[in-house]
Amino acid sequence: MTSGYDVIVIGGGHNGLVCACYLAKAGKKVCVLERRHVLGGCATTEELWPGYKVSTAAYVISLFLPEIIRDLQLKSNGLEVLPRSPSSFTPLPDGRSLLMGPDAELCRREISKFSTRDAEQYPKYEALLERVAAVLEPTLSQAAPDPLPLPASWRKIGLVKKLRDARKGWKMYRTLASLGEDMPQA
Repeated sequence: MTSGYDVIVIGGGHNGLVCACYLAKAGKKVCVLERRHVLGGCATTEELWPGYKVSTAAYVISLFLPEIIRDLQLKSNGLEVLPRSPSSFTPLPDGRSLLMGPDAELCRREISKFSTRDAEQYPKYEALLERVAAVLEPTLSQAAPDPLPLPASWRKIGLVKKLRDARKGWKMYRTLASLGEDMPQA
C-alpha cells in the first residue's frame, strides 16, 4: 500500500509547518499530522476567553528569520506582525508585577521597583545580549556541523584507550556525585 506522500511531517507546530513548506517548495508531496485542533504550536494565537486573543506560548518573535518570511511569501499570504508595548507582563504572588517592553525608560522604571542597581545595569545587560545575538544569529539558518569524519588523530586512538578513558570518566563522575545530591543524575 502506498501513501501517496513523499514526506510525512509529524507535528503542525511552527517548525513542522516551515519544514513542510520548504519540502513542498522542493517538489515533495507532504502530509502534516497534528493532534491539536489548531496548527502553529508555540506560535499560535487563540481566543481563550470570548473576545480575547492571546499568544498561548510564544512571547518573542526574534527567532522568526526574515529569510523564512521572504522564502515562503508569508506577508503576501496574510502574515501581519503586531508590535506589543509593553511586550510582557509578569504578575507575582505578592501582588507586584513587572512590565517590560521596547521602551527603555519603562523597563528602567519597572526594574527599579525591585532593584535600583539592576535598573542601572539593565542597559549594559541589553547591550551584552545584542552582542551575543549578533554572533549567534548568522548560525540560526545554517546546518549543524557534521561531526564525522572524526579528525585523523581521533581515529588512531585504540579501543583499549577509549575504554580506559571511559572508566576514568565514570570514576570521576562517581567521585563528583558523592559530593552532594545536586549533581546531575546519570
